[in-house]
Amino acid sequence: MRSKVPRIVSRTQHMMLVEYTDGDVMRRAWLPWGTALTVEECRGGVPYGIDADHLRSFLQATAGIVATRLEHALHSRGLYTVAEVQSLPEPGQLTAAALAEAQQVLVPLIVDLLRQEV
Repeated sequence: MRSKVPRIVSRTQHMMLVEYTDGDVMRRAWLPWGTALTVEECRGGVPYGIDADHLRSFLQATAGIVATRLEHALHSRGLYTVAEVQSLPEPGQLTAAALAEAQQVLVPLIVDLLRQEV
């Protein structure tokens, strides 16, 4: 029987390759070193087997789009500086909302990347 607990297969200085069971499927993903070993976190990792050069190109091509979306989300809330965000009573909630808006752009791009890899 497969373990339901994710395990570290290997690691580099900043990343770790983890193996986990997602339903009945054994998967592997790259995560930043120190990430909690939960199935949820593992699902958010970079799937093992994606070509590193392709992923690097993808990240370089989409970084500007995501950054622009995040900037717009913050500016639409009247926030232009780090000090303004830090001065909020609950900056984490606002930052999470802005990141969620940027994620709406990033997720479809990642799905397209994964489809190209198959």
